[in-house]
Amino acid sequence: MGFLRKNIVFPLADLVMRTKTWHYFRVIKDMNSWSQKKIEEWQSEKLADLINHSYNNTVYYRNLFDENNIKPSDIKTIDDLHKIPPLTKKIIRENYRDLIPSNIRKYPYKKGQTGGSTAEPLQYLQDLNSWSYCYANHNYNWGKLGYEIGDNF
Repeated sequence: MGFLRKNIVFPLADLVMRTKTWHYFRVIKDMNSWSQKKIEEWQSEKLADLINHSYNNTVYYRNLFDENNIKPSDIKTIDDLHKIPPLTKKIIRENYRDLIPSNIRKYPYKKGQTGGSTAEPLQYLQDLNSWSYCYANHNYNWGKLGYEIGDNF
């Protein structure tokens, strides 16, 4: 990656957009040296954070967990995810407001929507940390194939 992109463009873009893409790019690069055990521990920690946040800050997940006798502590690893009923586009549309966390103002986010390939686009909110991580992961993996941001394609 070029010096300007790495040291000027990425950090400046993150500052302007309130994202952390460059931070997550470095994290993802570091993660590639982790052991399988460390990866699984990290996944479980992040999953616990997400489950607790969802239960404590959204009406939808609090109700879903309570109605299905699920406690956040029941979800310890990705193997436990089958205990949570799946979220569908229909459920999102019908419960949109109840899926927005009560502490949404604490997190920078952006509005997005699917392409509408099913004739009805789905609108959603995505926090900028998640967006940053996904974008960094996308660019990291393109980089493994020789592509760098700014290259023509």
